[in-house]
Amino acid sequence: MKKNLFALIGLLFVAAAANAAPMHLQCGRLVDVRALTVLTERTIVVDGTKIVRVEAGYTGGGDSAINLRGHTCLPGLIDLHVHLALSITPNTTVENFTYNPPDYTVRAVANAEITLLAGFTSV
Repeated sequence: MKKNLFALIGLLFVAAAANAAPMHLQCGRLVDVRALTVLTERTIVVDGTKIVRVEAGYTGGGDSAINLRGHTCLPGLIDLHVHLALSITPNTTVENFTYNPPDYTVRAVANAEITLLAGFTSV
């Protein structure tokens, strides 16, 4: 369920860039990182690829409203130090000698997806 939700939100921002009407993400809870609080019943208004404002209550309607009332919305997280091509597994020592660059590339893409679905939008 979480994987599908993160993918949906990512697609929404891509669709919003092509759509002229602002999109309204109606969130049941919203993490306010500046005030260090969790707000309830908030709407995030997205115009193109930019967040324009956050409104109290559930605003917007019709096709521009995305119902996330049962979810908590938060800003994308940032991981300042990550090695996407590396994984600690029982075979790590052997992989250091047997993997070639394409193998590490495939692993990095898979780890990037896992990282994104965990809420990290910048690494």
